[in-house]
Amino acid sequence: MNASSTITPLVTNPVNDEKNEQIAQSRSIPAALLIALSSQLEYYFSATNLRRDTYLCTIMGLNSGFVPTTVLATFANVNRIVAQHDMDGSLLSDELDVPTLIRKVTLENSQILDVVVLNTDGTILAPFIDYKP
Repeated sequence: MNASSTITPLVTNPVNDEKNEQIAQSRSIPAALLIALSSQLEYYFSATNLRRDTYLCTIMGLNSGFVPTTVLATFANVNRIVAQHDMDGSLLSDELDVPTLIRKVTLENSQILDVVVLNTDGTILAPFIDYKP
């Protein structure tokens, strides 16, 4: 997918996704966190950022135009936003992690980002909402 596309996708790993989604649904995630994270993710995939972000463009090139949520979870600004809204450390756990939050934000709060499931070779298996392991 090129930088001028109106929809820029993310990718997810199907391993433990169903369990993590159930935990994310049952846990109260602050609306301010969802909004801030959504804004940051949409900025990463904006035409302005993609024109100069060779790292993100390289990752997209290797994954059918998508970026793994696990890669986005390593970005400093993503972690800063999560830490600001999880001061007491009660939100994240072994079952609810940053990639799951990224996926939730993308599915529920973004009008321009998509989530798909990729095969290990970087080809698209299915849109995340249609994926049945």
